[in-house]
Amino acid sequence: MQALTSMSCLLTSASPHDGLAKVHAKMMTKNVRHIPVVEEGRLVGILSDRDLLRYAEPDGRSLGFPRGLVAQDVMTKAVVVCRPSTPLAEIATRMIELNIDCMPVTDDAAHLLGIVTSTDLLRIVARQSGRLAGTEIAGEYTYTYAWDAPELSESRAAP
Repeated sequence: MQALTSMSCLLTSASPHDGLAKVHAKMMTKNVRHIPVVEEGRLVGILSDRDLLRYAEPDGRSLGFPRGLVAQDVMTKAVVVCRPSTPLAEIATRMIELNIDCMPVTDDAAHLLGIVTSTDLLRIVARQSGRLAGTEIAGEYTYTYAWDAPELSESRAAP
């Protein structure tokens, strides 16, 4: 399997000039932990939920962020990327070695094509083990646990 067959394609991205509150809102709305930072279609950085938490100012009920701080101020600029043809085993190995949870997929001109996350890799393992079934819907997946789908369960008990 290659990155092309397993990457998430419907990406939410941020501009280098987006404020941290706006980036956080995008991440919360789309339920993602990583957001590529893109300028003119090219990947220029990446932000994780942990990056944002370093600058968060909790006010008791929600998170606030310092005014004036934008994505380019806190993003990781030296992003480890892969190509669509990169084997998943290589991606997983690099992610483990570098202790990172995602790898953007780009072309040779740094145009963002997708992203492979640790969750994507775990879904593949679960699907291959027969514990998870997937149906592609508009580039995103809807997952059904095998124990909820009798035709997949083969009389397997839920954990």
